[in-house]
Formats: sequence, structure tokens, C-alpha cells
Amino acid sequence: MDNQDIRLSLCMIVKNEEKNLARCLDSVKAVVDEIVIIDTGSTDATKTIAGFYTDLIYDFEWQEDFSRARNFAASHARGKWILTMDADDELETQDKDLLLKLLENDEIEAYFFPVTSFIGEAAGLERVINMNLRLYRNKRDYQYTGRVHEELALNILRAKPEAKMVSRNVRIYHYGYTPKEIKLKEKNSRNRRILELMLEENQEDAFLLFALGNECFVSNDYKSALQLYNGALNKITPDCGYESTLMLRIALSLIELKDYAGGLAMLEEGRAKFPKQTDFMFIKGILLKAQQKHSAAISCFKRCLEIGEAPIAYRFVEGVGTFKSHCCLGDIFYEQGKYDLALEAYTAAVAYQINYERAVEGMIATAIKLSDAVRGAKIVEDLLAPLDIHKAYYLSRAYFKLKAYALALHYIIIVNDEAKGYSSMLLQAKIYFYTGDLQNSIKIIETIEDNEFVDIDFLQLQLMCYLLLEAHVKVPRVLARLKEMDEDHLSYATYNALVALLKEGEVRDFPPTDSSEVWEYTNIIFQILKRLLEIQALDLFKKSVKLLEYVKDPNALLRLGKLYYHFGYPIQAGVEITRSIALYDVSDDEGNRILMEINKEK
Repeated sequence: MDNQDIRLSLCMIVKNEEKNLARCLDSVKAVVDEIVIIDTGSTDATKTIAGFYTDLIYDFEWQEDFSRARNFAASHARGKWILTMDADDELETQDKDLLLKLLENDEIEAYFFPVTSFIGEAAGLERVINMNLRLYRNKRDYQYTGRVHEELALNILRAKPEAKMVSRNVRIYHYGYTPKEIKLKEKNSRNRRILELMLEENQEDAFLLFALGNECFVSNDYKSALQLYNGALNKITPDCGYESTLMLRIALSLIELKDYAGGLAMLEEGRAKFPKQTDFMFIKGILLKAQQKHSAAISCFKRCLEIGEAPIAYRFVEGVGTFKSHCCLGDIFYEQGKYDLALEAYTAAVAYQINYERAVEGMIATAIKLSDAVRGAKIVEDLLAPLDIHKAYYLSRAYFKLKAYALALHYIIIVNDEAKGYSSMLLQAKIYFYTGDLQNSIKIIETIEDNEFVDIDFLQLQLMCYLLLEAHVKVPRVLARLKEMDEDHLSYATYNALVALLKEGEVRDFPPTDSSEVWEYTNIIFQILKRLLEIQALDLFKKSVKLLEYVKDPNALLRLGKLYYHFGYPIQAGVEITRSIALYDVSDDEGNRILMEINKEK
């Protein structure tokens, strides 16, 4: 392709992104004219995957400086425009035409796009939105600066003071801030290290203070985050572009530190300064709801619905002006016993966002309160009419989480009869497992075990089925896959220990001496124990509970007592909580309450 024909170059920096890169490139390959990949030291299949999309792959020695890498990428771009993306980004399919149309505007030098970062355990609806400069004209004077959270916009203005930069709703989804990805890539420690180095060079830089505060916030170090945020607030300029987000972060930090009065004061200050920023009112409502101040909270959420979603340039949390506020109203009305109002609120939330499972679950729980389970299901189905496979899928997930397995199975069969997929088949396998139908569960598992989306959760379920069915010959193969897939080997080590315990009656080298904290292994053991109690697999439970003897977690006996009590075994619960107090002097309010309840029953 002649250089004159290249309008748009995609520039990316990558390292060990074999799990993400294809998704990103598939989302954007139809709109870009060339793809420039800068690899900073991959040791996996990243460069091989990149080679299926482009020949423009360059090695770059990592120097703890993102700006250098981005400028190096731009130096190899031949397009009139440069689109910047990360390997764990994805372009919204519906926005491709809008992106191409932006290239035709001769008056604009750069565009900011809303980048939605998923922050929950998986890519769901728990997300935050930031405006990032992602599309700009390819000019030599337009250079990034800053080692991390690199800056471009101010440098464009320095090179061309009259430059116009605007926001447009080209949506990019970022998957790099789920807890799993942060831990896997050690992003937090890397970013903190680089930002601290930068602050040593420029202690008065408000943005660096803000960025480092964000890293502290993500790692739950709210005290340090608050100190850094306050420092940034004292130094920012009115045109910085992130003042509203900074004020929200300060309020959230104060709330996490239980300074509710301070948090509320900051929310009021932010609301006065940014009246269209719905998040201030929404977080105020959440705080009041947690304090059981229901009337005031209801007023907040209704006001959020009146304001609506914040303008795209200010939007922080998705849904606070629509479905999330409706859902919060439903939660309050449900707690108050006003089930008609709760059902109305949950239904409004689902009308905005069918895959907001909290609202779907609320609809179901409320409908059951208004009627019995079967008639409640009919109420929900009528509210969601016409029923399609997407609605049936989310209904099945909601009923599954509520342990209404017969209804969950009914709806997932509707889905899989029309369009089988990995997620829906796995859900059906889980439903069969929890209803004790292990044969049908493993039948589905073996049908989809070669799917590319198979994850650790799937392999754990497969192992449990084989152990319960005593299909021991098939266990080593699944363990091997788990070892290969489990990056930190926590799940593998625990399940491997369980298999050894069942086979030999004892376990060696568990937990591994060079690995993570004991509580992480304890968590996985309790996942196993809970799953076994849920299906009443008591023989395997009695054998598996011996794993707790190896982790030597002082909190394990208390947790075991609570688990017994939750599943209706008060005698065993009392024994374990009493042992916890006698051996480790460990208890809490819940444990003490359980002991009191048990003693009353006696």
C-alpha cells in the first residue's frame, strides 16, 4: 500500500499478551490501514499471534518508560492518523463507522474516547469510565512524555496552541483492571514504582500525585491514596480535565476510611461544582443506604434518575443515572417490605440493562415474595416478554445464583435448544452438578472441554465430577491442564493435594513453602468444602476437610464452624467454633452469635 493511501495506523505496545492480543486486533483490523506492534520482551506467543495481522513488528528494550515506547511506535507509523490501543482493549463494533468518519474532519487534531475499564472479578457491569486521548494526527512534533500514564494532549497544545481536541463517543473496553489481570501482570507494583521515580523528579506535579493515588486506591491503601489525592487537589488547575474524578476518589477514600462526614462533605462540594456529574449524588445515596437512612437515600437515587447519565466527558461509573439507581431503589423497597414498588424498580433497571444480574435477581426474589416460586417465575417472564434466548440465559443465571435449580434448568434448556454456546453449556453442567445429576454434568463437560474459553473454574468442576464419580483414571489429565493454566498454581496445588490425600491418605509439600499466603489456599479449600456440602457429598467432604490440617490457618476452625452452621449442622458448628477459641483464641461477633444460638437450642 502506498503511503498516500494509509489514513489510519494502529500503534500498540505489547508484552506477553497472547491471551488478549487477538481479541483487540480482531476488533479493530477492519478500520485501520496498518498495524504497528512494538514488543518489549515477550516470552510467550504474542509475536506469533501479531504476525497473523501485520509484518510491522519491532523489538524495543523496555526502559521503565511508556512514552519512549509509544514515540518509538509512532516513528514507524505511516498513516495520517494514529490510533493508540493496548492489547487488553477492545473497540466497540458499533462505533467503527463513527471512528472512520472522524478521520474526515480537517479541523480536529486529536480525539478523546471513553475507555470503559472493567473492575470486577470478570468483565461485567462493574466498570469505570475515563476519557483518554486515543486518536491523533501523525505529526513529528506530537510526542508523549511521562514514564507512566503518559501525557500527549498538553504536548500537542505546546506544539500547536490553536489545536482543537474534542471528545467523541467511540467506545473502547479495557480488560486490564480486573483483579486477575492486575495480579497477573503486576501492573500495580510496576506503576507505583515508576510513578514514585517520577515524583522524585517533580514533586509538584498534580497529575503524578493523582495517578499514584489511584494505584494506592486500587491496592486498598486508602490512607496513602487520600494523602496523595489531597496533594493533587491543592495543585490542580481548573482545566486539568480530571478534577471531578479526583473529588470522587477523595470522597470514596474517606468513606473507605470510615470518615463518613468527610466523605459526605466532599460529595456535596463535588456536586455543587459538577451538577451534571451524577456519580456524586449516587455515591451519597449508597452511603445513606448503608446507614439505613432510607428516605434520604431514596431521594438521592430519584434525583440521579432525573439527572440521567453524566455527559460522556465526565462519566465515571456506568449506569448511575439509569439502571443502577433503579436497582438501588428496588433494594430499599425490598428491605422495607414494599414489594410492589421493589418489583417496579427492578423491572425498570432490567429494561435498561437485561444483563444487570443484580436487578434480575431482585425481580425474581421480589416476585417470589409476592407469590410462590412458580407463579413468581411467571410474573418475571411476563415482565420480560417476549422471551428470547438472551433473556432466558440471564434468567437461568439468576435462578442458579438463587439456588432455584429447577427453574434455572428450565431456562437454560431453552437457550441450548436454540443456540448452544460454551457459557450456556457450562451453566447447564453446573446446574446438573448442584442437583446431583453428575452423569449429565460430566457428559456436557466432556463435550465442551476442548473449547478455547475453558478456564480454571471449568477444570475445577470437571475434577470434582471425576472425583465424585470415582473416575480416577481421568484425573491426572485434568490436573495437568490445571497446572498449565493456573498462573500462580494456587488451585493446582490445592487440588493436587486433595487428590494425593484421597489416594494416599496424606499430603506432602502442601502448601508449597515458596508460594503465596496460607489464607489463599484456605479459600480454595473452603470453595471445595462448600461445593461438597451443597450437593450433600458427605463422604468426600469428610475426607477433604482434612486438608485444613495442612494449611495451619488460625482462622480455619472458625470458618469451618460457620460453614457447618450455614448448612444446618449446629452440633459440628459448635464443636469447631469452640475449638477455634480454645486452640487459637479466634472468634468474632458472628461466631459468638452462633454459639449463643446453639446453646439456646440445647
